[in-house]
Amino acid sequence: MWNGTAFVNGTIYQLDPPAVAAGTWSETVLYLFSDPVIESQPGAMLTAGSNTLLGVTGYGGALFEGTVYELTY
Repeated sequence: MWNGTAFVNGTIYQLDPPAVAAGTWSETVLYLFSDPVIESQPGAMLTAGSNTLLGVTGYGGALFEGTVYELTY
C-alpha cells in the first residue's frame, strides 16, 4: 500500500478519544511496516505492560515465515 511517501505493509497506530463529547478522535502512527522482506502483514497483537505491544507478522524474517516483534511506545 502506498501512504503518499513510501510503500507500507501495515501500520500500528494509537487512537485517543476526544477531550469533549462529540469531539474528534486523534490518531498517532506508532510504526509503519515498510520493508516487505523483513516485516509485513502484521497480525495478532497483545499488550505486555502499559506501553508495550507484542505481535507477529504474516510474512518476513529469515525464512519469510513471519517475525515476532515488540513495540514500546
